[in-house]
Amino acid sequence: VWDDISTVSSPIGPITNTDDGITTIDLPFTMSYYGDDFDLISVSSNGFICPGMDGWSGGGSGSPQEIPNVGGPEGVITPAWADLAPHRTGGGEIYEYYSSANGQYIIQWDNCEFYYGGGEISCQLRICDPTVWSTPTGDSEFFIYYDLMSGIGNMGVGMESPDETDGIQYYRNGLYEEHAAELGAGRALRITPLEPVEETSPWIYYFGDIWFDDSLNDNDGLIEPGDRIGVRVRIRNGGTAIATTVQGDINPTAMLISYAAPIDFGILLIGGNAYNAGSPMVCDIAAFCPNDTVLQVPIQITADGGYSTTFYLPLHVGGAVGVSDKEDKLPRFTEINSIYPNPFNSAASIEISIGDDISEAVKLEIYDITGRRISTLHDGHLSPGAYTFRFDTDNLSSGIYFARMRSGDFSTTKKLLLIQ
Repeated sequence: VWDDISTVSSPIGPITNTDDGITTIDLPFTMSYYGDDFDLISVSSNGFICPGMDGWSGGGSGSPQEIPNVGGPEGVITPAWADLAPHRTGGGEIYEYYSSANGQYIIQWDNCEFYYGGGEISCQLRICDPTVWSTPTGDSEFFIYYDLMSGIGNMGVGMESPDETDGIQYYRNGLYEEHAAELGAGRALRITPLEPVEETSPWIYYFGDIWFDDSLNDNDGLIEPGDRIGVRVRIRNGGTAIATTVQGDINPTAMLISYAAPIDFGILLIGGNAYNAGSPMVCDIAAFCPNDTVLQVPIQITADGGYSTTFYLPLHVGGAVGVSDKEDKLPRFTEINSIYPNPFNSAASIEISIGDDISEAVKLEIYDITGRRISTLHDGHLSPGAYTFRFDTDNLSSGIYFARMRSGDFSTTKKLLLIQ
């Protein structure tokens, strides 16, 4: 939680009114970082610190480098490595404060203006006394808090080892690390040697064997508008806990009307799978659905303990019963195929392919050049196949934007150019 120190502390004189400045500060305790002990740190007006004495200052010191990087400030920890301008009138202040009650030494870049672009940022770096905040390695923990953030662009967030061979780059110049959450007011980051606690949970996903039939309707072997269809599918539990009372249902859409009650898949052991051969999920296709249309059928799977997930199966209305003919032409790779037109004026179509190697939820998002998420075009499971999503500008300014698709450890990005 953000706890403002500007009212209980004093500005750091050597840098709070200096452009591209750095100063050395004695710590009230010994900080341990990558197994080394430090009694002092170097604090930059440009939003970073280094363990020990470092002279990285002057022109260019506000340009964030890739992390890790040999040749820059050594062992850098960067809440907001950017060209900041606290030296300007109204350009902000930089404060320090030791909270002995919490065992934390705090540095606060307060309402600091970005040298270019006119935005500003308020953030804190909290260095924890390892004798108070104990860790298995004896290293210090660090907390980064953000209270104000506007107009970010060329900025870096991350940390590296003192020998500059290891590190984490969370954000740099508009691009996030693939698992990073978006920065903004209220965001907090924790740098720690503690290993994450893994939750024990099922993870149920589509495992193949799609089968559509119209035997509940006219049984003519065609999937047609107005038909009542049955859907059979195999699911698998790839999680770390047994899934009990597993049920499947078809969520209604504009073209699909859920007809029957959810069907039972029973118990799914860890690594186990199940197929609803004798109990199809049932829905009606709307009579006004255009023929020769591919619908995405949302299959919702639930289990005891509040577990719920949804994946999508492609259904060709106008095609034959059985496996959708779209399944016979599945792409081998997951990628953003094309963006057209590009450059674009008011809207762009983004074509993606989902390969059979993808079983986790897919996110397709649009970011501006500052790294701010503009739009989420899709967030959920997609069956293998090809999809097209439309991006409407909604009165956005001309400039460069990025389409980013993520699923599990996979991530890919393509650039868009908006010209109004």
